Amino acid sequence: PLFVPAVMNLVNLDVSEGNTEDARKRLEGLLVRQPGNANALLALAELKARSGAGYPEVIPLVEKAVFENPDVLLPRSALIRWYLAAGDGAKALEAALAAKDRFPRNAEVLSQLGSAQLASGDAQQAVLTFRDVVIMHEGVPAAHFQLARAQYAAGDLPGARRSLRRALQLEPSNVEGLLAQIKVEASAGNNAEALDLVRTFQKTHAELAVGYLVEGDILFADKRYAQANAAYRKALAVDDAAVAAIKVHQVTAAGGSPAEAARFASRWLAEHPKDGDFRSYLAERMIAIRDYEGAKGELATVIALQPDNASALNNLAWICHETGDARALEYAEKAVRLAPGNANVLDTLGMIRLDRGELPQALELLGKAAQLAPTAPTIGFHYASALVKAGRNGEAVRELEQVLRPGKPFAEEQEARRLLHSL
Repeated sequence: PLFVPAVMNLVNLDVSEGNTEDARKRLEGLLVRQPGNANALLALAELKARSGAGYPEVIPLVEKAVFENPDVLLPRSALIRWYLAAGDGAKALEAALAAKDRFPRNAEVLSQLGSAQLASGDAQQAVLTFRDVVIMHEGVPAAHFQLARAQYAAGDLPGARRSLRRALQLEPSNVEGLLAQIKVEASAGNNAEALDLVRTFQKTHAELAVGYLVEGDILFADKRYAQANAAYRKALAVDDAAVAAIKVHQVTAAGGSPAEAARFASRWLAEHPKDGDFRSYLAERMIAIRDYEGAKGELATVIALQPDNASALNNLAWICHETGDARALEYAEKAVRLAPGNANVLDTLGMIRLDRGELPQALELLGKAAQLAPTAPTIGFHYASALVKAGRNGEAVRELEQVLRPGKPFAEEQEARRLLHSL
């Protein structure tokens, strides 16, 4: 007879010793005999992810674990986590609602539901969900932190402040909570209070770069470029990471020293040639000034380093489309396979399909993108353009009115107004 716990113990031992191939064979052997074993399916998914497999290969294993074990919480919880990690807020929300139907008073499920609601853009509903979690676990700091995060996303700064105060009463040294408190004060325009808080944080957490990054962000927003630069460079001295390097480059350029910013970028890449994050950032700046060849070069390097980087593939697809490079479709399709719930990725492939005259496919892609990102005006405009081509003018008018209603400027605003006027 097959003793599953013994097999799983051997799998864990293999993984701890770095024998991933042996672990994989054991799990696959177990699944031949028990195809629906939830623990084996979830372990195989984790193992594949560690070995570099993308979400399209990993998530179906977790989906199968849920399908085969509908009354078990663990696979459902894992599926929500994987959808969130893949950036697919819509599927995460669907999975979380299904889990809530099965486990209506489970705090873990409610917490994941709140996270999925936030990821899908429904901050108000997330606030209500996290309030239920707080009622169930009033003495648990994490519940109050989650509620504060949702309140902040919903624009309720006083509510977020109250929730953070309660959370920090329960756990005064919580780093995430202390940083969130600073963020709330800065967002409320209380920069002096935010700077006092961040400098207190730096005294007790001098080893964390994030304290200097947050200080830099507050000063940068206040256009105090030299002081922001100094704060970011302190962060860089504490942790030699791309996030701080990007900030230094941004503030140097914004402060009126583009030549110094260029020299900094050259030095950084000479010392960190495999820094894909910094190269991706540079590529986006190049795209903004229409230096497409420069951006292509940086993105090609990023993809060579990180073949499954959906964002880099998407940006490269967009550049190729703009410059008439036939590889645009190939890059965009791969990006969608890797990030099927990302609105920007769907938008790029949708526009490529639209320009190729493939209207049904374009409508499906752009419609899903608009659904995933209802407040993104460019995506809404693209979807409206496709609706017009399909002769669905009434729907196009509604989409354009929704896009233009907030009154916020965006790149295609005048084009959108002309299209609406013509309809």
